[in-house]
Order: sequence, then C-alpha cells, then structure tokens
Amino acid sequence: MFRRFIPRIVLRLSAWLLVFSMLPLLVVIFVLAGRVEMQLNIATSEYYKEQARMSAHYLALVESGEAMRTFVQASQPENGLHFVINNQGIYVSHPIQAKIGTYAHGDFSIGSISRILTQHQGSFLDEVDNQIAAFYRIDGSNNTAVIIVPMTVVTGPMRALISDAIVQVAVTVLVISLGGGLIIWLVIGAPLAQITQAANEIGRGNFSIRINTANMDDEPKLLAYTLNQTAEQVQGLIDGLVHRLEELDQASRSIKESEARTRAIFESVNDAILLVEEDRGMILDINQKFSEIFGYSRDQALAMSIFELGIGEPPYTTRAAIRTYRQVRMLGEQMVEWRARTSHGQAIWVEMNMRPALTGEGNRIIVAIRDIDERKRSEQVQVANYRILQAAQSAQTVYQFFMQVHAILKDILPAINFNVAMLNEDSGLFVYPYFFDQQSGVSPVQQADIKWITRVYQTTRPLFIQPAQMADEQQAPESPPSAPRATSWLGFPLQTASAILGVLSIKTYPEQSPITYKDQEMLALLCPQIAAAVERIYSETALHQSEARWRALMENSPHLVMTIDREGIVQFMNHDIKGLAMRDVTGQRLHQNLPGISPKRQVEMLETIFIHREPIHFELTTTDANGHLAWFSCNMAPVIDQGQVDLAILTATEITEQKQAQIEINNLNRDLEQRVAERTAQLEAANRELEAFSYSISHDLRAPLRAIDGFSRMMQDQIPQEARTIELQRYLLVIRENTNHMGNLIDDLLAFSRLGRQQIRRGTVDHRKLIDLGLETLSAQMPINAAEIVIRELPRSQGDTSLIKQVWINLLSNALKFTRNIESPRIEINGQVSGAMVTYSIRDNGTGFDMRYVNKLFGVFQRLHRQEDYEGTGVGLAIVHRVITRHGGQVWAEAEPNKGATFYFTLPKK
Repeated sequence: MFRRFIPRIVLRLSAWLLVFSMLPLLVVIFVLAGRVEMQLNIATSEYYKEQARMSAHYLALVESGEAMRTFVQASQPENGLHFVINNQGIYVSHPIQAKIGTYAHGDFSIGSISRILTQHQGSFLDEVDNQIAAFYRIDGSNNTAVIIVPMTVVTGPMRALISDAIVQVAVTVLVISLGGGLIIWLVIGAPLAQITQAANEIGRGNFSIRINTANMDDEPKLLAYTLNQTAEQVQGLIDGLVHRLEELDQASRSIKESEARTRAIFESVNDAILLVEEDRGMILDINQKFSEIFGYSRDQALAMSIFELGIGEPPYTTRAAIRTYRQVRMLGEQMVEWRARTSHGQAIWVEMNMRPALTGEGNRIIVAIRDIDERKRSEQVQVANYRILQAAQSAQTVYQFFMQVHAILKDILPAINFNVAMLNEDSGLFVYPYFFDQQSGVSPVQQADIKWITRVYQTTRPLFIQPAQMADEQQAPESPPSAPRATSWLGFPLQTASAILGVLSIKTYPEQSPITYKDQEMLALLCPQIAAAVERIYSETALHQSEARWRALMENSPHLVMTIDREGIVQFMNHDIKGLAMRDVTGQRLHQNLPGISPKRQVEMLETIFIHREPIHFELTTTDANGHLAWFSCNMAPVIDQGQVDLAILTATEITEQKQAQIEINNLNRDLEQRVAERTAQLEAANRELEAFSYSISHDLRAPLRAIDGFSRMMQDQIPQEARTIELQRYLLVIRENTNHMGNLIDDLLAFSRLGRQQIRRGTVDHRKLIDLGLETLSAQMPINAAEIVIRELPRSQGDTSLIKQVWINLLSNALKFTRNIESPRIEINGQVSGAMVTYSIRDNGTGFDMRYVNKLFGVFQRLHRQEDYEGTGVGLAIVHRVITRHGGQVWAEAEPNKGATFYFTLPKK
C-alpha cells in the first residue's frame, strides 16, 4: 500500500520544490525590477531637465547662429540628442545640419511635440518612442532647448543586474530540477518512454496510434489517456481544418477583389484622400488627386506630416493645425476650411474633412481634402466688392478710401505692399495718394515701380511680372543700392468708361508668398469697382467744390442772378441790387419786379427761352430814389438738362458808368476825328519834306564825297615817287576809306528811312528759300565756305518776302563777320511754332558781346566793337528791328563774350 503511493508523493514534492525555487526569480523580475526601473527613470528625467535648464540659460546669453550651433554640437549627451526648436516646431539648431529649418513633427509623437510647444519647461517619459525627453524655454526667445535620451540609458544597467540575479537563481533551479528529474525518471521512466514513443508517432502524423494503459497508474495513466484523446481530437481537427482552409482560400480571393475595388474607388474620388498616422500626423497613403492638387509626388508626400500643408501664417499656423488634429482624436469627425500651400508655394483654399478610422494596422485618421479655391475666391470677390462699395460711401477723401481698400485686399491677396499712382494732368507726373511698402520707406518714384506703372498707364493693360521674369527687369537707376528687390509685381489700370484714372499695384518680397495668376484674376474683378468708386469720389468732391464755388460766386457777385421757371416765376435770387431789385422776389412773377417788362413782353421772352431755346439780351433803364438815371444790361438764357428746359437764368449788371463813359467817348471821338484829319495833313507834309531831304542826301551829299574821293586819288597818282612817304600815303588812304564809309552810311540811312514808308505786302514766306538766296548774295562779298551752316526745319509764316529776305541777309552777314576769326566757325538756324507766332533763331559761336549793352544793339549807328576790328555802319540790326516790329513781331538777342551770340525774332503764323 505504502509503495503504491511513493511515486505520487515523489512527483508532487518535486513539482512543488521546483515552483518554490522559482519564486525569488519571479519577485526580482516582476516586483523589484519594475520599481527600481521606475525610480531610475524619474531620477534620470530630473537630471536631464536640469541639463536642459543649464543649456537654455547659456543659449540665452549667446543667442546667435554660430555660437548656438557650436554649443549645441559640443553639448550632445551620450547616446542622446540635444537640439533647439522654435514655437512652430521647426528645428533652429541640430547636430544634423540637414534637419535645420525642417519640422520636428515627423520625428516625435503628436503628444510629445505638443507638450514641448505648449509648456515652458518639464520632462516626461515618451513610452511611444521609448525615450526620455527634457525641455526648457530660452529666456527672451520663442526657442526651446530639448534633450532626448533613450530609455536604454536606465534599462541597460538595470537589465544587467537582473541578468546576474537570474543566472544565480537559474543555477539553483537547475540543480533542484536535475535532482527532481532523476527521481521522476526512476519512478515513471518506463511509462514515460511508452508515452514518448506514442507522441513521436503522433508527431509524424500517425493519429491512429493508441497507448495501452493497463500497466500504468496515477499520472502516467492519466497522461496516456489524455494523449489518446488528443490524437482523436487532432484527427477531427485536421479534417475540419482542411475544410476551413478551403473556405479561407475562397475568402482570400474575395478580399483581394474587394481591396482592388476599394483602391480603384480611392484613386477615382474627385477629392484628395490621405491616410494619416493618428499619433504623429505622418502621411501614410495618398491618392492621385492629392498629387494633382498639391503637386507633391507620392514619395514626397509620405515623408511629410499633415501639419506641413498649412501656409504657416495666422490663423493657419502649425499650432492651430495641431489643435484641430487633437479635436479629431478627442471629439471625432471635424470639418474645417483651411489655407494650404502647394509644392510650388501657391496658397489655395481647401475644405478638410477629418475622421478617425480603425484599420487593420491600428488607429488612423482619414482626411478628405476638397479644392474650394475657385468658390472661395468668388465669394471673397463678392464680399470685397460689397466692402469696397461701402468704403466708397463712407470715405471722405481718396486717401481714406484706399486705406480701407488696402485692408480689404490684404485679406484675400498677397497685397501687403500696396501702391496707387495717379497722373497729374498739369505736371505730367505721377502722384501717390496712398502707398505702403513693408520693406522700404522709399517713395515709388525712386524705385523700379515707376517704369512699370508708366508701362501700365501707357498700354492700358495689366502688367504681371513673375519671379522668373523679375531677374530680367532692370531696377530704376535712382533706386538706392540697398533697396530690397521685389520677387513679383502686379499692376492694373484704374480705368472707367471715360478715362484712365491711375494705376493700382501690389508686389511681394522674398519672404512673402508670390503673386499668382489666380490673384491676377481676382484683382481684375475688383479693379473696375475700385475705379468706379474713385471716379465717384472725385465727382462728388468736384461737385462739392463746384457748389461751394457757385455759392461763394453768387453771394459775392456784383451782378443780380435770378432763376425763372416756365411760368415766369422767380425761383432764386442771389441778392438785391440798388435801383433794380430791392427785396426778395422769390415766388413772384418776373414782370412784377423788372421795370420796362410788361406781361406781354414776359410771355414773348418765355416763349423764346423755353420753346425756341434761344438766349435773350436786353437793357433796362430805371431811375433811383435820387432821380438819377441808371442802366442795366440783362442776359436771359435757357438751362438745358438732359434735353429738357425747365429753368432760365437771368443776370443783370449795372452799366451806368459804361453808358456815361460811352457818351463821353462818342464826344471824344468826334474831337479825335478832327484832330486826326489835322495831324494827317501835317504828316503828309512831313513825308513830302522827308522825301525831299532824302533826295537831297542821295544827290547833293554824294557829289562832294565823290569829289573828295576823286581828288584824293588824283593827288596819290600825281605825287612823285620819291616824294611819297609812308605817312603821306596813310593820310590819303584814310581820306578815301572815310569817304567810302560816309557813302555807306548815307546808303544805309536812306534804306532805313525808306523802311518806315514802304508798304508791306504780306504773303506766305518760305524762309529756307530766302536763306539760300541770302547766302548766294553774301558769297560775292565775303568767304562763307569756311563756316559750318546748319539749317533746321523752318516753319512758314506771314510777311513781306523782300523785307524778310533783307532781315536774313543782315543776320547772316552779322554771324559770318563775327565768326571769321574762329577756328571752327559754326552757324545754326532754327524755327519753332509758339502758339500764333513762329520764333526763328540764328546762333553762332563767334565773338559775342556783353549783355550789359544789349539795349544799344538795335539802335541806329550803335556799335559794340571797334571799327578797326569789324567793318560795318551800325544800321543793319536797326533795319532788322524796324522790319520785324512793322510785321507785329519781336526781336532780341542773347550772348556772352567769346562764346557766340543768338538772335531771335518772331513773325505771325497767320
């Protein structure tokens, strides 16, 4: 009996001994190891938090690019990472140079990066990434110093200790197990061998084998029985498994077909579809529509996070994107309108529908993105047009209007830099009622904008300079060298149906979003509304000014002004006029207030004004309170408004003084006519005496001169050769030269006197022909080939051809005479129309004269140079002056000693 129970007792004792031997190992592994590892992690995170604080303190002192990079590179923890990020989650400093300027969201979980960006300092265990993170905000900066170390820094030594303990316990357990196993083998070895043999057969696939349990007791018997039952069950499972595999194969083919259909639907959807990792926001999958909308290839998209699709400008910042993403995880489906940026840098409007989804690979976020840029821009244009209309109604000045327009455009366009140029018709220059340049305080007239604005104004077409074309555009020469260069520029003419008011332009700089063709289309829709509003503001301003001027004119006018309707009733009167209207006559009929106008006369006047639409002029005579006679000149004219005549304006001006003056003038005219007749008779007598005097000069004075010249020549011939001294010959030569000079003076004086009596025969003068004839005449008297004579275009004018020819001969002779001693003589002749007159000039580079004596230049016998240096009688310019003044023109000169002279004269064009 006792021997029967020995195997059972030995087996159970061995089992319990093995279990109790493993208890220390389990305590070390599951209790002490966890607590020790937790305490070590906490202590380590506090240590690295202090390291992050010290790093932030040092970086606050050296806040510069090179010093920061040097410090961060030198302070890398062992097996860890030390870097700096800004409040947008972008690497500012990193030991890997390629990471600088990129987003940190792809390297860490969404919870970790959100905690670092939103808190000032702290440390935590990131179980998702199996790492310890410590961070500290840098004072006076938006940057944060971050230290990341793997948990293996703590778990490595801990696991080494646990390994040593496990080895010690394992050795103990091994010894105990070997002893217990020996006992078990001795007790149940034979049954176990039989069971083992049966198990091998079952392992080979022979499930028909059965163990004989007749010679077995206790556990071996139970084990053999269980093995037999297992073989039967396995055989049944194999049969069922074969059937199940056939079913699974059919299901697998169905799943593959479903996946193909799902992928086809995924790719054919008209919206961009993204599969996003729930924790970090990394993009896991995209469809083709995403690449069409954003321009990223599949490989590029899978390396990005969903937070990188925003434009990064408020309110569409990375922080706002993270906040919305967290709401999806906590609250479920979210739909937002978002301002995104494509791979080409273009900002577009999209509608994002985000919802969580459970897939076979875990929790994911499905994002459906719809391009609503066209719809949004259309809505923005409508709203902007309405706001522009409101601004036009509320603005008092053009500056206030464009200030509001600038605020409107900044919400929908890259219009931070905004400029309006208006052309001043009087000066021909652009004025700038409003402009704002974020990068430069220099006026647009000193930048390259002026040439682009001028091009838009002249062509009346928009001008779009893209970034690729901007390099070919030359900056304005007057632009300062340090002025920032624009990357894109867009200008539109502010054009209405009547005129071009000016040019509106926007531009961007390298740090800003460039202008696109869609921006050009939006501005094209807004500019007509802006131009119409500006025209209305100008019209209202002009109307207010006109009303103010009209009111001031009416109130201060010395004339009486009335407006009369079709019934002859006075509607308005500006003020009273003594002797004519002494009180307010508004509401009364015209004939009741104006003397000399009867009801019948009033009807005739109204018929002429309102039916025939013809103005009327008449005079009124009245007597004032003192019995003095007063005259008034009246004009009555119709006011035509859109083809209708409903009002007439009557103006009355007192002309008493003019009437009295006219009477006196009539009396004086009668006296004047008598005096003119007397003076005419005296003038005719004087002219006859002058003609007799001229005849006397031309005949009586010439005879003595010819005698002196002849006797001087005879004396010179009759003096013997030996008696001719140099002094005697000089005396005779001087006598003859002065005799000839006296003859020339008489000829010029006679010619000058005849000009005053010669009748002018006016006609069209061809000045080029007269100059050619004059040069031909002068070529026989003096050399002219040495001078360079330049004749410009000479407009024709009215005058006496023979007299004007003499003017050109005298002026050309004067210019040739005073340039003959010049090395390269040059004479330039020009003409220019100035209103009703034509101005002619002849310029030379000769001797010139002092302008202090210019008032003597056109007098008779007046000379500004010595007779010995330059021949002449001093009458030529006097003749020029008399001929031009008789033609109704003017003559003047400008000169400088040794730098030439220019003579000008004018003649009537018609």
